[in-house]
Amino acid sequence: FPHRAEQRQLVTALLQDALTMDVITPASMSPGTRATMQVSLTNDRTGHNVPSGVPFNRQMWLSIVVRDAQQRELYSSGQLDANGDLMDGHSVFAARDPDLFNAQATMRRADGAATGFTWDAVGLDNPSIPAGETRLLTYGFDVPHGTLGPVTVDVALRFRSFPPYVFRALGLDSLLPIPIIDMEEATRQVSVE
Repeated sequence: FPHRAEQRQLVTALLQDALTMDVITPASMSPGTRATMQVSLTNDRTGHNVPSGVPFNRQMWLSIVVRDAQQRELYSSGQLDANGDLMDGHSVFAARDPDLFNAQATMRRADGAATGFTWDAVGLDNPSIPAGETRLLTYGFDVPHGTLGPVTVDVALRFRSFPPYVFRALGLDSLLPIPIIDMEEATRQVSVE
């Protein structure tokens, strides 16, 4: 593509100005209890759904990693498998992410089954965020006994224009990996009492 680097910078700037993300954590956590946190995504900067474009190709997801003071992982969601895919039904690996938020649309056949082919689709499940709306996501995780603070919560709203499994299915492995753009990032420190 001509002017590839410049185009990438412009796309990155556009995506980083699309939404407002707020991360709400408790003031403190206690070992041996369950902690809850929320992430609010507000589409207050565009006049269209986010992500936009071809919604069944666009992936916009939350990556969350929670670690204690010793860098032990207490919780994660939105991580990639060994192939670079999200850990959902498209991953060839058995592990699944039950808490995954991915705003990628799913095309549906007449029988309700998911399809990757537009000519086979009669409907679309589109979880993108409409203009002016907020999506509030709640996450819970156990704080093990012996956890030392502070606990660090890292959250990133990530985007890529195509999922890797599509390129592999088309025999376009040479175009992988697909660039990932961090639209929003936040880090919170939570005390342990």
